[in-house]
Amino acid sequence: MNAIGLNPIKLDAIGLDPIRMNAIRLGVPVASSGSGRPYIDPELLSHVKMAISTWGKTNDDPDRAVLKDLTPNGNDMRLLNFGFTEGSGYGLPGTDFEGWLCTDGVDDMIVSEKTVDEMIGDSKECTVISIINYISDIGSDHVNVLGKRFIRNNMFERNGLNGKYYICGYTSPSINEIGNVTVVNDILGDKNDFTASYPTAAGVADYFSVIGYLDTNNVPRKCVKIAYAGGFIANKVLTTDEINQIIAYYNLDRPGQIIKPQLYYNIKKQGITNENHAEFNDQLIDFVGGHNIQLNNIGWEGESGINSYPVVFGANKTWDKMASSNNTDFIFELTGNSIHLTKANDNLALLFTYVYKDGTVNEVSIPTFKLKVTGLKEGQNVVYNYVSEDNVSDITSIRITEDGEYVCPKSTIFVPAEILSNVWIGFKVNPENIDLDITIEVLPTIEHALSLDGINDFGKVTGLPVLKDYTVVAKRKWLYGDSVTSAETGSIVSKSKVGNNGAFILEQTLNRNPSRSSTFSFGTINSLMSNDKLNEESFTYQTKYSYNGNPIQAGAGIDSDSMWLGTIRDGDSRFSKLALWSLMLFPYSLSEFLLERQLRKYKAGTLYPDMIEFRPIVKSNIPYSSISYSVNPGVYVTEGSTVTITITLSNASDKLVGVSSNAISDISISGDNGTYEITGKVTKSPQKISIVISSYLTMLGNDTLISNETLIKNE
Repeated sequence: MNAIGLNPIKLDAIGLDPIRMNAIRLGVPVASSGSGRPYIDPELLSHVKMAISTWGKTNDDPDRAVLKDLTPNGNDMRLLNFGFTEGSGYGLPGTDFEGWLCTDGVDDMIVSEKTVDEMIGDSKECTVISIINYISDIGSDHVNVLGKRFIRNNMFERNGLNGKYYICGYTSPSINEIGNVTVVNDILGDKNDFTASYPTAAGVADYFSVIGYLDTNNVPRKCVKIAYAGGFIANKVLTTDEINQIIAYYNLDRPGQIIKPQLYYNIKKQGITNENHAEFNDQLIDFVGGHNIQLNNIGWEGESGINSYPVVFGANKTWDKMASSNNTDFIFELTGNSIHLTKANDNLALLFTYVYKDGTVNEVSIPTFKLKVTGLKEGQNVVYNYVSEDNVSDITSIRITEDGEYVCPKSTIFVPAEILSNVWIGFKVNPENIDLDITIEVLPTIEHALSLDGINDFGKVTGLPVLKDYTVVAKRKWLYGDSVTSAETGSIVSKSKVGNNGAFILEQTLNRNPSRSSTFSFGTINSLMSNDKLNEESFTYQTKYSYNGNPIQAGAGIDSDSMWLGTIRDGDSRFSKLALWSLMLFPYSLSEFLLERQLRKYKAGTLYPDMIEFRPIVKSNIPYSSISYSVNPGVYVTEGSTVTITITLSNASDKLVGVSSNAISDISISGDNGTYEITGKVTKSPQKISIVISSYLTMLGNDTLISNETLIKNE
């Protein structure tokens, strides 16, 4: 007791230390702690009443007739009338339905063990989501049938649903109010194939059923063949971001297993080079489906092949003449982008072109390029001769005497000021002696990509599945110069075997100023879509109804079993000048959220380079009334972007006295009377934010005196 003096103490002299930060929290530590799961808002998690995954189940499991609820609520699903064989049970390893549960279309049903009221509880709100694939080629069907009121998704597609995949569902603010239901159709699958409805349906048993329904005598009705991978039910109307959080938290989509690409090409992963391309039969390897792309007319050097090089070594390439190797003057090993010298005559040019010979100007221009030189010893040097734009009537030389990387400027057209002897540009090596081990290497302007020259380079693959829906995503860079205002080009990839048909033509008919392109979906052109990243190394993606997140129109064209890279179709004269790092194709429309999960799963990159997911996790020492954000949680922002968090306290007399974060810098606080704005710059994700609210101290007033007994009691 005598540790505190007897003198009264003013409040403004008290620091924040006596406030126990862990006394009361609005959240809990990240739910993934120790489990590898992504963060999910604990309050959101409390609304998930059932979560199901079929992954890992087999027809030989003792509990094969039960799908266990992944939540602690015990809301399992029961399997009725299954034979637990192929076609009526869990998919067999090695098939398209590995990890899925297949129904026979006769009487197989997947039904909740508890009634809808038992699962949802007092709240009559709901969100219902299922992951399904249609095996039956039918015109219409009922999915996600919920209880006596018969809330459901109505599935219909005039060309049949066979082979189509969906993550589909609906929300309702009250399952007892007929007609109040909203479809969820923007996660996976053709959004126009299904709706949500809420008609009266007397005689339906009060259970949840994935497909079809039980009548009041528990007899299955409207059963069809589907494959089911899981889903969830929540007793809340969920936002898109909340649905995404739940899918990720329970890993319901299982990227690469349940939801996975049909084709996947990756140049760096394959390890193909301009030297070893023949070992791959000049093909891009498909890492998931075995459908390799056959490459045609590739030069395997310069700007046609793997990487992109502004210049090419060798005779009759960028320079006209190359010294002969393995003779008395020079010994070297040569590739299109490197020369390894072990002997050189310093009186002779190694690689050169005459720009003036016998009184005639040879109008030669050579672009800027980067050079790497290694192996130079004292007294040895490499000389590069060129025509400088600052002095077009003479030769300028760069003398390289040390290992390193160097920029070789553009060599422009020679303009003689007087009659001269012959003049050449190119390379020469001045050795101190014959003991050489010098490597001269041109560095690529583009790495780990396939470069197409826009002249006649292309690729083709046949025998592909015919698509009814799709997502295609490519990491690419168009290589047309900024000075080009328009160009009729090929595409990145096309499945258009004949005009007005095919699932897609991805980016065609470029316009460089502004950066725009046309794109096609099932035969319908969507003209001049804006894209300011056409000439950047970046991902571009397209679904049946979306191009990089912008809506597009889909036609009624029929797909083919072939796909072309860098052109439109066989016999077409339009070719593409571009670099391609990777390409994925899926047989369904993916939301951007699901697509990003696929890219990360395959370590192919991200749709959001130099960006950060805004995912705030707020902890407070005492409860507050509400909180809102200038950026919606789940949205990606540029690193260093400013965000504002608005917090309303429970009492106007409360004070926000402190804010700290591991991932928000330059924090400032403004406001009063119970409402405050916290502003800062986002540096990483997730953003853990601790706030300190003063309630008891503020109510006493800043000039109130507190005895040491009171201080000790509150401590």
